[in-house]
Amino acid sequence: MTNLSFTYIFCTNFTPTVSNNPPPNNNNNNTGLIVWILVPIAVVVLLALLALYILHRRRKRRDTSQNYDEEFWGIDTKPYTFGYGDLRDATNDFSLENKLGEGGFGPLYKGTLEDGRVIAVKQLSVASHQGKSQFVAEIATISAVQHRNLVKLYGCCIDGEKRLLVYEYLEKKSLDQAIFSKKLSLTWATRFEICMGIARGISYLHEESRIRIIHRDVKASNVLIDPDMNPKISDFGLVKLYDDKKTHMSTRVAGTM
Repeated sequence: MTNLSFTYIFCTNFTPTVSNNPPPNNNNNNTGLIVWILVPIAVVVLLALLALYILHRRRKRRDTSQNYDEEFWGIDTKPYTFGYGDLRDATNDFSLENKLGEGGFGPLYKGTLEDGRVIAVKQLSVASHQGKSQFVAEIATISAVQHRNLVKLYGCCIDGEKRLLVYEYLEKKSLDQAIFSKKLSLTWATRFEICMGIARGISYLHEESRIRIIHRDVKASNVLIDPDMNPKISDFGLVKLYDDKKTHMSTRVAGTM
């Protein structure tokens, strides 16, 4: 037998025992092991951060509530309390674009809460002569009265030296703007209904409210108009809480010249 024939027979009867597949790669196993280790660690870290955040919020809320308890001592009806950061975000950091005006109590800003409600935020001016006691008195007064011809108070904010009131926002703004800017067409019938609404609001404050209140500064700029042209009396910064046993009012000058 020739060498060529032997080579042919050997090659045709030879069966390779080594697989053609590449050797197994251990990198996939290592990657899976790393993932199984890192995922639980990441979850634990996130839970820890969440717990710290909740603890911080509760501690801040507790400190704030203690301030509120001190400020609202003796007040029967306590209003809803807003966080200063929430009101700052709602008014775009109390920007001039959102400023609605400024009175003796301080500037007034338009804002939008996260739930979509449009609000008016009254910020107590540091230079105002109406201090903390007057601010608390206004909160207590407005919280105790509810009437369709009175501006609704949503809540307030007391954060350190910062004092704010949060009202409902009325897009038609005040009566004086409606009269003098001529943006609204006020017929005599509409004017009559506005006068009657203001009278009903004052009558409620004087006679029907559990707490008798003398506003002492009712004027066109302190009367807001709702979308249905109903008047709502605002700005109780100069309220006079009147005792039922009193038989006369003080004649001391108050209000706006």
